[in-house]
Amino acid sequence: MKKFLLKICLFFGLCAAVIVGTYAAYFVRLRTMSFALPPDKKIVFIGDSHIEVGVNETLIPNAYNFAKSGDPYLDQLARLKRLLEDNPQVETIFITATPHSLARYGDQRIFSDFVMQSVVPTAFPLYSRRERDLYLKKDPLRLAKFVFGKPMSSAKRTIDACLSRQRAMAKLGARHDSAGRNLEKSIAVERELRPGKKLHGDDSCGTELQVAYLREIVELTRSRGARIIFLNPPLYRAEEFFDVAYFENLLKEKFSDVEFWDYADFPMPDDCRQD
Repeated sequence: MKKFLLKICLFFGLCAAVIVGTYAAYFVRLRTMSFALPPDKKIVFIGDSHIEVGVNETLIPNAYNFAKSGDPYLDQLARLKRLLEDNPQVETIFITATPHSLARYGDQRIFSDFVMQSVVPTAFPLYSRRERDLYLKKDPLRLAKFVFGKPMSSAKRTIDACLSRQRAMAKLGARHDSAGRNLEKSIAVERELRPGKKLHGDDSCGTELQVAYLREIVELTRSRGARIIFLNPPLYRAEEFFDVAYFENLLKEKFSDVEFWDYADFPMPDDCRQD
């Protein structure tokens, strides 16, 4: 019986060592990897899926798309710090600012299952101590589950740690062509909301963290001598699905000093919409 228990302990100990070791390799890779872009890349687009899918940087001279689906501003700040450190030539930053990214429920996104599973494990090595503590103090067991707890995730991190620098950068943010049309699916989800409710989230969560990290992005960009522009891409019936009044008031109150390009009502056929 003792031998059996010893073998079981050794087996699980070995599994744990492999999982932690593979993530450690990925952690070191991202912490030491250069984020340098070609010297002609002076315009950077960063944000969530609205920019990841909506901005084709190949049509914009000297532009680079570093957006990633689902990224709250906390993660965008962590990636942007490294990008600006290694690219002093960057002159302009475009960043997502939509009624979704700055909604009443904005802070809920930071701790949602999607972000904890798909965003945090990828960006965790880039966090400062403040961001790591934010997640560790909030829900350490849930964080460990998503960062270390899945064998497939461990294998994926091993692969990511061995990718070329260009492909590793693309994992952190790049232009993405949606495989299918998501508009009908998204509308179906929205239609299930109870009458009068426009938002997907718990409004009581607030948006304090989202606002704070976005302000930090603004100040970081300016401290590097670059221009920052908020970008609101074309949205499907924004007034119907989002609290646009709240969004506009928040911009006026918190970010009146930031240039804002609003294309929410830009006319386009529905079959062009993918997000």
